[in-house]
Amino acid sequence: MKLIIDSGNHSTKIGIFDESSILFYERIINGDEKKIINIIKNFKIDLTIISSVVNEKEKIILELISPHTGKILILNHLTKLPFINRYETPETLGKDRVAAIAGAQLLFPDKIYLL
Repeated sequence: MKLIIDSGNHSTKIGIFDESSILFYERIINGDEKKIINIIKNFKIDLTIISSVVNEKEKIILELISPHTGKILILNHLTKLPFINRYETPETLGKDRVAAIAGAQLLFPDKIYLL
């Protein structure tokens, strides 16, 4: 199963997927990240993908989930993606936009996406 964590300025969204089906979704208000442990302990997580706009929050989430999950991938400008990122400053491109393009590539695999 895959655990997807999208941590923004005000809340963190958590989704748990099995192949292409969503098994669980919850939005947690920032400051209540320990709730993540209560959620994920009911699932066998093989892969976690984390996207966070707040670096300090990313560290907190990593510390919480590391003992409870398998492989962890942090989404950033260095992440290997199914499209070519030609943005002039790739490190400043919003992670939400990167994730949306990766999702579009999954839905339309016969297209080549240039950014």
